Amino acid sequence: MKTIAKKEIRTYMTTMSGYVLIAFMLFAVGIYFTAYHLAQGYPKFSATMSSCEFMFLIIIPILTMRSLAGEERQKTDQMLLTSPLSIRDIVLGKFFGMLAVFAIAIGIVCLYPPILTLYGTVNLRAAYVAILGYFLMGAACIAIGLFISSLTSNPVIAAVITFGVIFLLYMMSGIKSISDSTAFTSYIAYFAIIVALAILIFVLMKDAMTALIAGAAGEAAITVLYFKNPTGLEGSVQTIMDALDITSRFTDFADGVLDLKNVIYYIGVAALFLVLTIFSVGKRRWN
Repeated sequence: MKTIAKKEIRTYMTTMSGYVLIAFMLFAVGIYFTAYHLAQGYPKFSATMSSCEFMFLIIIPILTMRSLAGEERQKTDQMLLTSPLSIRDIVLGKFFGMLAVFAIAIGIVCLYPPILTLYGTVNLRAAYVAILGYFLMGAACIAIGLFISSLTSNPVIAAVITFGVIFLLYMMSGIKSISDSTAFTSYIAYFAIIVALAILIFVLMKDAMTALIAGAAGEAAITVLYFKNPTGLEGSVQTIMDALDITSRFTDFADGVLDLKNVIYYIGVAALFLVLTIFSVGKRRWN
């Protein structure tokens, strides 16, 4: 795992890509830092981190697009898959390598709150809690991007899909606020989710029949439930939206609240997509 992680870090730091990503992130943070704190004297550093949530839509697709898709496109994945390294070591090495590049930018951002103390009183604990939340959300998004990169051999497609997925998660709070909780709305939402899961099964297993059977069984089950007990579906889709609302957890971090549940949530999301990536790459090795 360490070998893969070092190789991943070296790939980013011996080319312009890593430096451009770090510089771009620091440039965005610097703009809000200057506007909020140096110009207006606002003492809460979390305002800067909250304003930079949109950065994940840009840096994560670019950071993860070549991680596995690029390996397959250049046929260098064959060397990895036939090496004595386990799939877990390959995937975790890729993940921690990209996380380290992201952590370099976060490490530099950690220097900003002490600068504010030169101009007044700043709650450093709240500032670093916000930075921690930003780092954890970034780790979860990197795991999502890594999984998507494992599903295709085209880095551009991987970047576009990663952008779309993170954008959907970014907008989930707004979608949740305008959606109703009727049984029919829940039924349509579950119908779409089951279709998406069937497609995911097909992509992972390369077995159209299994995906079709799983999808048909799921759609039949949710249809029977809807017509037999529609009230049982009312409001249930809101629970799913809450689970997918990756940005709302960051609000607590931005408020200076270090809630263990939010930490576990981000770690859990990262772990889930790393497991899915291990399974996806494992299928590629056997194929």
